[in-house]
Amino acid sequence: MTISRLALLLVLVSLTGTSHAQAERLFAAYEIEWQGLPIGAFETELLTEAESYQVSYRARTTGFLGWLWPFSSEGSSEGSLAALQPKPQYYQVTSRRRDENDRWAVRFGADGRAVHVDVSIEELAEREPVPAALQVAPDPLALALGAIGAAAPGAKLAGASFDGKRVLRLEGACAEELVALADAASGAVAAAEREALACSVDGEVAAGASRRWQGRSMRDDDRRPVSIWLGRGILEDAFWPVRVEAPTRYGTVTVRLVSLQPAADAASN
Repeated sequence: MTISRLALLLVLVSLTGTSHAQAERLFAAYEIEWQGLPIGAFETELLTEAESYQVSYRARTTGFLGWLWPFSSEGSSEGSLAALQPKPQYYQVTSRRRDENDRWAVRFGADGRAVHVDVSIEELAEREPVPAALQVAPDPLALALGAIGAAAPGAKLAGASFDGKRVLRLEGACAEELVALADAASGAVAAAEREALACSVDGEVAAGASRRWQGRSMRDDDRRPVSIWLGRGILEDAFWPVRVEAPTRYGTVTVRLVSLQPAADAASN
């Protein structure tokens, strides 16, 4: 699993809905580890107002992986809120690999259909086409923002997102009962020793797959879903992800929450 794909799965459960009318701004930072070694960092910032939202993320490789494979990615989604559900209007991502930069964006109309896709001709030529019927909102970040409000014991979640390049289909399931983080697998955030909701998330590219990977298996038969623990009591009346564990053929990648605060405080640090 690449850092960018892991970041997307983390975003899926790293955002919280809000039932308050006033503006709220939150900032969360995570460390990504492999076999106990730091390999990446992930940050997300959320701003919600009575009728609008804006969410952004930044991810990068660190440590030995950052030296061998320097990579960074940042993106954002913005739009309106209707009945606490996001209606995205604009989504954009910029990624960097050594001397290679890539940027793409998609703008959605009021009916949710993509009205403008800004992707390079070279990139589109390297991918399978995305049918027009699937070029619809939400984008990945808006999907995340809408999904977290449905997280609850026994919940089953499913959805698809379009980011301008591809359609990613995700499915999730949460345990019937809360568990103590102390009883969960190792790696829980020490400051969040409270009950947590254990969920799993799996996904696949439904359209727009890269042609460079044709002839290779796009999905391992023995692949396991990503496990996520949502802590309760960290935020009032809301769950918040404190740990993510992603099994890979090279070992488990662990993501740990290391900072959670109002974004204004984070900017001043």
